[in-house]
Amino acid sequence: MNFRLTNIRLFATATFVAPAFLFGLLLVPSSHAEDRSEASLVASAATVADGRPWNMYMADKQEFKLTLMPNGTGTMEPNTLAPELTWWQSGESLCIRPSPLKSEHCVTLLVRDGGYDAVENSALFFRLRR
Repeated sequence: MNFRLTNIRLFATATFVAPAFLFGLLLVPSSHAEDRSEASLVASAATVADGRPWNMYMADKQEFKLTLMPNGTGTMEPNTLAPELTWWQSGESLCIRPSPLKSEHCVTLLVRDGGYDAVENSALFFRLRR
């Protein structure tokens, strides 16, 4: 009689514990390289504000030359869109105001592909490359 109870207990344990364990494995996040974002580092505004021009590729396919000076000013060519560009660091974000009449954009700079991807509200806003 004792042998049959032990078999029933083992069967019951295997029936309920094994599926729960396997389900738990499904909940563990994957660590495959293809699941991770290529961008792993957040860059400070000072890394791009070196007075040298950057090729700026907007998400809507427009292209500009962006130069940020260490003193918080900058240029964007063609300069008709940003005649009095200013920039500043706000936390981990680079904030840019193209002119006093235009709204600012604060982006997070992610190191990627030899340059930086500027992300605003979880969406790509522009890329900086040299």
